[in-house]
Order: sequence, then structure tokens, then C-alpha cells
Amino acid sequence: MINKLKFNKELHFLRSLSILLVVFFHFDLLNFNGGYVGVDVFFVISGYLITSIILQDNNFKFTSFYFKRLKRIYPLILFIIIFSLILANFILSPIHYERLINSSQYTAFGLSNLFFFYESGYFDQEKLFKPLLHTWSLSVELQFYLIWPVIIYFINKFFYKKLLIIILLLFIISLSLSFLYSNRTDAFFYFTGFRIYEFCIGTIAYLILNKKKIKPNTSLFYFGLVLIFISSIYFNENSNFPGAIALVPCIGAFLIIIFKLPKSNNLNIFENKFINLTGNISYTIYIVHWPILIFYTYHFMRFPDNLEKISLIFIIFLFSIFLNKYYETPLRYGKVKSKFQLSNLYLFAIFFSCILSIQFSKENIQKPLQNNFYENEVIKTVFDGRDLKNRIEDAIYEKNMKINPADIKKDSINIVIGDSHALDFYLALTTLNQTEKFKYYDFDYFYCFNKKNFKDRIINTLNYKVLKRKNSCEIALKELNMSYISKAKNLIISSRWNRDVDFTQISNYFNVSNQNKIIVINGHKFYDIPTLYFKTKSNVNNFAKNLLKQNYISLEKLNFSEKKDLKFFDKTPLNCNPKCLVFKDGYLLYSDKDHWSMKSMKYFGEQIKANNFFKLVK
Repeated sequence: MINKLKFNKELHFLRSLSILLVVFFHFDLLNFNGGYVGVDVFFVISGYLITSIILQDNNFKFTSFYFKRLKRIYPLILFIIIFSLILANFILSPIHYERLINSSQYTAFGLSNLFFFYESGYFDQEKLFKPLLHTWSLSVELQFYLIWPVIIYFINKFFYKKLLIIILLLFIISLSLSFLYSNRTDAFFYFTGFRIYEFCIGTIAYLILNKKKIKPNTSLFYFGLVLIFISSIYFNENSNFPGAIALVPCIGAFLIIIFKLPKSNNLNIFENKFINLTGNISYTIYIVHWPILIFYTYHFMRFPDNLEKISLIFIIFLFSIFLNKYYETPLRYGKVKSKFQLSNLYLFAIFFSCILSIQFSKENIQKPLQNNFYENEVIKTVFDGRDLKNRIEDAIYEKNMKINPADIKKDSINIVIGDSHALDFYLALTTLNQTEKFKYYDFDYFYCFNKKNFKDRIINTLNYKVLKRKNSCEIALKELNMSYISKAKNLIISSRWNRDVDFTQISNYFNVSNQNKIIVINGHKFYDIPTLYFKTKSNVNNFAKNLLKQNYISLEKLNFSEKKDLKFFDKTPLNCNPKCLVFKDGYLLYSDKDHWSMKSMKYFGEQIKANNFFKLVK
């Protein structure tokens, strides 16, 4: 027989600690660069709690469990959707308002992690345009709540003696998948399957405590606390996450749950009023803090300074206390009026109000905003240019398919090779009557030349040698027309570089004649320039200047090694010296955050020439 579920001070403490880490991370306070691990600790807590609820209730009913979970989670989710839609009407641009509506629909049905999985990564700059991005973790929780009771209930019913072994097996499978795929793309950050092992850790903690009494251990408790703090400080946005390293904070939470603190040595941390208050409203804080930060940042087009951060956090705490007392708690613990609770009726009413709000926003707010946005002459020119650029790229691709390398004289051309950024550079060169000297070759696979660590080599061995999967990099490199590329006097390579790229590998691969010069083109990025313009009009250049420094990947950060056959050309001085020019003579120089607009090609061509690019290609 399992004892009745008691209030767990360790879990309450972990809730408080986790939400503080997440808030400090999002507000960029106190150097908690890995504060996002607070979410992983929350998953461990959920695994423990849900398992205990299922196994301790001899009369467990799925319908009762699911409805209680919905009443715990959904009122605030639905509130924040409606709150965000109303506020966004006055703040967001039409493009981002449309994305908010789309994400709202997924969030309302507990699927926002899938929406953001397909859209982009958690750590990219676009996160500052997504007021509901943080709801991905709530969707993971809801999906976990959907499947975990079924798994635990039936394993416990039919394989009771093997419950711990089966959970350990699920832990290993989920951890292995997370290890294999976490470094492929940031999108996997949102995938529920790669988080199951974190819930399993909480489940394992409960099963251990249920089987035997564990004596409090001060050293192991504080060691667990140290693991959480170390990961929250030393992890960062470049860490492969979740992956195996997510075990560090999860094991920390596990140790705190298992070993507790002796009553004589708890330093009153469990009785601390602030910690208890924060633990009580941790979910409310999590729901409201991110949209408030995003709307503030978006409205002023800059990140808040330290005084503003502290003020915002104080407001968030007050708002959370108010919501918890007058909205969340009454809905969760409504008095019984009949067999069907009044609070349940409220929940349904809020849900349908949320759906109606989304639909109303779509029909009556989004469309008029879009009309104002796209009918703006400056922005219309940008989007017309995007369509033209796509047609030009298609035409160049068709032309390149017909090239016979035998017809090309050695060293008679320079090839600009890379992705859409390389196309921008090539189109700017064509405005200088350089069409015969420069050619464009589309290649989107420079990530194949990223540096490989021990983990990467293990994953590649498993994927391509053991599992015999197709290697996209091998296929792409085989399809390269090296006979054509080898005729180039100079290769000009441009891409949206990442920090792991190895230019030595690129040089060794493309410098087939040992005489070619390879010129690496680097650049910078801003917030979406059409959006900035729509909000600030002709003042957009001042905002662009404020955003340059934090979004520029420098030569040093790219680990660029100066070699005889490897040169570097930085695009930054073309329009930033030091003030950034993104709006000139009534037109925008950028069509998004880092691509040149078609209207700006002549300007950038002149700047390329003025900045001595042609001395590099002699």
C-alpha cells in the first residue's frame, strides 16, 4: 500500500528555483546563460508528481485525472492567448501578428511545440517576435499527461514487478534518440520524444522513494543544487540541447528529491516566504513573463536595460499574484454546485472565448493590418523584389545545368558560390557590368564542413555505417560540378555562417588546383527590416544601429584562419561605418533581416567596388 500523497517541500523548492532560472535567462540577468534548464527541472518534477498521483490512487480514473490536469493548465494558457492577441493588435506588425494567430491556434490545442518545431529554433533571433514561444513546454507537458498515465497504469497493472525496469528502458531509448538527434537542428529542442527521459527521471525518483526509505543527505542534496547551478551558468545557447548534457540539471533535481535535507540543516530555505510564494505562483509567472518581455522589447525595438528589467520582473510578480488569487485558483478549486462543477463550465466558456478571439482576430484585425502593410509602397517594392529574385535564381540554375566545363577557359571566370547570400553578392556585382567575369553557383551545404567533435563522429558512424542512412552531405558534394568550379580563378563563398564552420576544410576541398584563391564573404543581420520600417518609418536607421553589435558574427568568432589561398571580405562596412544604413532615398536596403533588397543591388555594387573588393580578385 502506498502512502497518501503529501506536500513535498523539495518539489516546491525546485519549482521556485526553476522559474527564477528561466526568468533570469530570458531577461539576461546575473549571467544565467543556461537558465533554460529550469524547464528540464520542471519536467522531472512533473514525472514525479504524475506517477505518484497514478500509483497512489487505488480508484484512479483517467477522466478525472485528465480533467484535473486541464483545469490546472488550461485557464492560464487560454488567458495568455487572449491577452496576447489583444495586446498584439497595438504592437506587432502584420507579419508577426499573423504568426501569433497561427501559434495561438496550436497553443489552444496543446500543440505549439509542433508549430515551433517546424518554424525555427528556440535560440534564434526570431524568438523576440513570438509572444507564445514559451508555451512549447506546456504542450510537451500536455502530451506527456496524455500518454504517461496510460503507460504507467497498464505497466503497473500487468507488469508491476518490472515497472522500474520498463521505465529505465524508456529512459535509455529517449536519451539515446535525444543524443543522436539533438545536434542536427535547433527544432528538435521542442520534440516531446526527446524529453521523455527527463520525465522518466522523476518517475524513477518516485519509485525509489516508494520502495525504500532514503535517509536525508546534506552533501548529496547540495551536490544536486550545484549541478543545477553549474548547468544554468555554464550552458549557453550554443550547447547541444537537450542531448546528454540535459542529464546534468535533471540528475541535480533527482538528487534533491531523493536525498532531501535534514530538518536540522535546512537553513530555513523551505520556510522562506519568498521561495514559498514563488513556488506557489511559478506556473503563473512562467505563463505571463515571456509575453510581457516580448511586447515590451518589440514596442521599444530594443532590449530593456537593467532598471527596466527589474521593474518588469516586479510587475510580472504582482500580476502573477493577482491572476493566481482571482483567476487561476477559483477556476481550479471551484465549489461544487451539482455533479458538474461550475468551474468546469467556466473552463469551457474560456476555451470557446479563446477560439472565437482567434477567429475574430483573423477576420477583423489581421486582414486590415496586412492590407496596410503590403499596400505601403516601400514595403511593396521589397516584396516585389523578392519575387523577382526568386525568378532570377531559377533562371540561373537552369542555365548552370547546361554548362559544359570544356567550353570554359581556365582562370577566365570568378565563381560566387553559396546560398541566397551569395546570390545577393553576385547580383550586386552584375550592376557593375561584371556578368562575364563573375558567375553564380548555388550551394547550400557549407554546414557539411563544420568541425566534428567526438559526439559527431559517433553519431555519423551510427547513422551512415551502422544504420546505412543516406548521407546528404556526400550526395550534395558528389553533385557539385567540380570540373566547372576548378576553372575559376577565384571562388567567392558566402553563406549564413555558423560558429562551427571549418574554413580549412572548405579550402582543402575547393582548392583543387592549389592555385585558386578563396574569398570568404561575411556579413551581419538585424531584426526584420520591413517590420522595423513599418513601426519606425524613416527612423529605422537609428534602430538598426542599436541592433548591429549583438547580431554580428565576427571574423574571430568564425575561427577564420588566414591562409595564402584564403582571403576575407567583410560586408559590414558596406553600409555600417559605424552607423548602419538600411533605408536610403525612399527605399529599404534589406528585404528581411540579412538579405539585400533588389532595389539596393546598385548601391551595394558601388560599395563593393569602393571597399576594394576587386583588389582581392586580381
